[in-house]
Amino acid sequence: MKINSKTGGAKIHSMLHTVEPCKNFGWTGKTFGMFAIHNWTLTELNGQTIVSVDESMKGLLAKLLKRSFNKNLEKGMQNWLDLLKQECEK
Repeated sequence: MKINSKTGGAKIHSMLHTVEPCKNFGWTGKTFGMFAIHNWTLTELNGQTIVSVDESMKGLLAKLLKRSFNKNLEKGMQNWLDLLKQECEK
């Protein structure tokens, strides 16, 4: 499944590579010559869901802007986790 989205003002063209309901999902995406892989894993523990997120980026801009990306990555991940929580609690 192809997905076009925006994050931090950048358009990202991505494709889901893994979808296992209630277990994990992941996507790969490209923007500005960078390639990203993003994976989410959902694990049940004591009646609660633990969400683990892994992301990697490759490309010239990713190398040049590594510090900036790492600085903003935590904020971005927290935003995505908050949105996921809101959807799950509807």
